[in-house]
Amino acid sequence: MGIKLSLSDPELRRTLDTPAARELLQLLNRDGGRALQAAADALRAGQPMDALAALSPVLTSGEVTALLQRLDTP
Repeated sequence: MGIKLSLSDPELRRTLDTPAARELLQLLNRDGGRALQAAADALRAGQPMDALAALSPVLTSGEVTALLQRLDTP
């Protein structure tokens, strides 16, 4: 079974409340949230590869890569 995250988890809340996380969310919503919504819809339909395909243009940008590295650094 996969990792289950809870928004009540203090560590997750701290991570989401960082400037890098806010910037990442802005980038994910740059297209009005269409890619993010398509990914969410694909996941709800049990299609994780379609979700990755929907987010791929955003996630492979240099801006997002740098932000993800910042989020991954304690």
